[in-house]
Amino acid sequence: MESVDSNRPRADIPYFRSVRGKLTLFLIGILLVSIACFTAMNVAYMRATIRDEIRYELNLDSQVFGLELLNYIELEERLLGSLATTVSSTDLFSQRDQGMLDDVMLRKRLQAIVEDALTSNEQYARVRITDAAGTILGSTEPSEVGHLALEADFFVEGIHGPYVEFSNGEDLGESISMSVPIIDNHDQVVGVASADVSSSNLAELLSSFRSRHQTVQVRCARRMHDGKVHYLFASGDFELFQTEDAGIDEAMSQALAGENGFIENALDHRGVRVLTAYRPVGYAEWGLVVQVDQAEAFRPLQRVFVVVVCIGLLIAFIAGAVLTTVVQSSLGPIRRLARATRRMADGDYSTRIKVETEDELGELGRDFNTMSETVEQHTLHLEESVQKRTAQLEKSKDQLRSLVIALEHNAALMDRDLEQAEVIQRSLLPRNPPNVPGYSFSGLYVPGKNVGGDVYDVFRIDERHLGLVLADSTGHGVSAAMLTVLFKNRLDIIEQDDDAYRSDQPSPSASEALGLPVQSHSAIPVFARVNEELISDVVGSSMFVTAMFCILDTHSGKFSVASAGHPPLLVLRASGEVQRVSSSGPALGLYPNAKFEEESLVLESGDRVLMYTDGIFNLSDQEPFSLEEIAVHLRDIPPGKTAMRDLLNRITNGSYLVDRDDVTMLMIDVRDGENSFDHPSASIFQDKIEAEVANNHVSQIEYAEDDESLYLSYHGRITWMHGQSLSMTVKDAASARKSVIIDMMHCEYLDSAMLGTLHETAEVCASLGANLHIQSVGSDIHETFVELGMRDVLDCISGVAREIPHDREQLLGGSTDTQTQQKWLLRAHEALASLNESNLAEFKDVIEELREDIANAPQ
Repeated sequence: MESVDSNRPRADIPYFRSVRGKLTLFLIGILLVSIACFTAMNVAYMRATIRDEIRYELNLDSQVFGLELLNYIELEERLLGSLATTVSSTDLFSQRDQGMLDDVMLRKRLQAIVEDALTSNEQYARVRITDAAGTILGSTEPSEVGHLALEADFFVEGIHGPYVEFSNGEDLGESISMSVPIIDNHDQVVGVASADVSSSNLAELLSSFRSRHQTVQVRCARRMHDGKVHYLFASGDFELFQTEDAGIDEAMSQALAGENGFIENALDHRGVRVLTAYRPVGYAEWGLVVQVDQAEAFRPLQRVFVVVVCIGLLIAFIAGAVLTTVVQSSLGPIRRLARATRRMADGDYSTRIKVETEDELGELGRDFNTMSETVEQHTLHLEESVQKRTAQLEKSKDQLRSLVIALEHNAALMDRDLEQAEVIQRSLLPRNPPNVPGYSFSGLYVPGKNVGGDVYDVFRIDERHLGLVLADSTGHGVSAAMLTVLFKNRLDIIEQDDDAYRSDQPSPSASEALGLPVQSHSAIPVFARVNEELISDVVGSSMFVTAMFCILDTHSGKFSVASAGHPPLLVLRASGEVQRVSSSGPALGLYPNAKFEEESLVLESGDRVLMYTDGIFNLSDQEPFSLEEIAVHLRDIPPGKTAMRDLLNRITNGSYLVDRDDVTMLMIDVRDGENSFDHPSASIFQDKIEAEVANNHVSQIEYAEDDESLYLSYHGRITWMHGQSLSMTVKDAASARKSVIIDMMHCEYLDSAMLGTLHETAEVCASLGANLHIQSVGSDIHETFVELGMRDVLDCISGVAREIPHDREQLLGGSTDTQTQQKWLLRAHEALASLNESNLAEFKDVIEELREDIANAPQ
């Protein structure tokens, strides 16, 4: 067993594209994400811890400062109140009012009380006493005595009750101004006592706060009697002001409302994020707020974050190195397995790898060795099998060559038979048109293939009357040709009967209306007998014949027309007027006891009459032309032997389709001229075939099927090539009791074979109890149904369109191989021969030859 640990030349995969590189990056990524998450959680925890500590400190500071401020104010208020009581107890203001004491003596005694208060209280910086009129009667500033203090805050506020005012709002200043009313024994306010008290102890407390945080700020405010918020003092750069909008300072608003609490992420007057604690002072409506900047409070967190990140990166680097080593060693067996696989890909099936572990990689290695051994054995067997098979192929090569030669021979025989059939069919066409003074006849017949389903004839009924017949059998090729032969045979037999043109129910009204003599010759009994013969002889409801039978009175010019589902007769008057004679009955072979009618008109000199089959509408992929356009070309063509070919080229503009119908035209020209019956082969169209290929004309049937319905969608010009597969598909669906929905929205044309197949579809669905729904039928196709008298099809047309599934497949044509075509021809001939003895005698030789060809054909 060979090892593959040897260093063979190979292109190394870049590290970051290799599995080991991707796995290492993946693990390092997970590690970095974990470190980042741990760092974020650690920072969040430390932030919360610092926040809680700051919250505790600020709440404690606000509480201590608030209590100190309250005690200080209450103490000084009591001391000042005692001064006011001393003044009130002397009853000096009452004595002055009674005239017992003049102003000089009053001021002298009050000045003594002021000096005594200043001496007894070292905290007092200035003391003032005013009467109720606002006159300063005693003051530590002698120059103030006798002046009015009506607008001074200490008097305006102090006369209503105790009042405290900080003399300097920045960092508490040096003193606090306090005032209280002087109330006499009758509870009347007789004056105001005021003193400026030192605030050094409060300033020392605020300085102790700044020893911990440089950005700490303290502010105090009160709500005035008019509802405004008045800031008493503030540390730092806070500007004192009064405002009616308490929402400007949210923390102070909460404190003035009597609440205490903490705001973590507030914006102060500078637009800086701060941590704020607030509480009421407990004196009057005073509030106290203590705050510190977040940047200073969380500054330790930044240092911790840097340390944690550095440690995390160091751990990631060490872990990355370890992970790279571990992954490199773990993936070693996989790299050896990859090298062994390349050896096998190069054709060395004896490659084996050394298994050193018992884990999943070891199991994979053992499986690889088993696989390589199996592949090596199978390769040896395969080489032996290939050699044997090569010998067999060489042997069968000669057999295939013989089979190809036989198929080519059969194809040649079939082409020869079709050529012979074409010669036989052409013998049914008229060769020498009758010479009638004042009239000339031109005919053109071109089959779609070697043989076709069209036929026409011009013959004498008697010395005065001519018969003109033009017919089109359903389908194309051999089947249509045999049906045409059958029709012509039945027509010839009936014409030999002297009473063939005698109508049992003559209707002379039309002739009398034209001023013509009533004649006994009529095509209606001929049609009736041919129709019954075809119904009794032809098996299969899809086979029918459209025909037009005209009788010309060469003396009077009377022209009688009977049509069995055939396209309208075109009459071009010498005056330029265009007339058309439409169908007067159903196609032959469709319905028993069918009723036909006859229409008469008078031909005059210069008139032209055109009888034709529907094949002229299927020659080109251009927009279908109208009868009026044909009439224009019919008027312009000159008489002569090539008149019909000239008309055909003008109609189609020289462009012809590969898949086209038979073309037959018969023209009666009411003037002297040269008669011409032109019967060229289908080869006249071969030089025009490229027109269809270049235009890529799309003609197809799409189908879809579910548990309940078969959906068919016709596209373009549908011809006989789809008939065989369509018939089998519909029959299978109807046998399964499925509804058949046919959508003809995109259908431009149906040839006679497909019309017959559609009629057969209606019959099959009716016989098997299946529902047939035909929708979106164009006006031209609907008119064709009416002209042919296809009542069963017309009954199935619905004005309500059902939705057709979008997921559809193309319905392919029938088989075209030689043997299948021969079997199809044999069945068609046997069907005709089984109808009666005359058919059996007529087609006996053809049937025997087909059977012999099929029996001798190589399998």
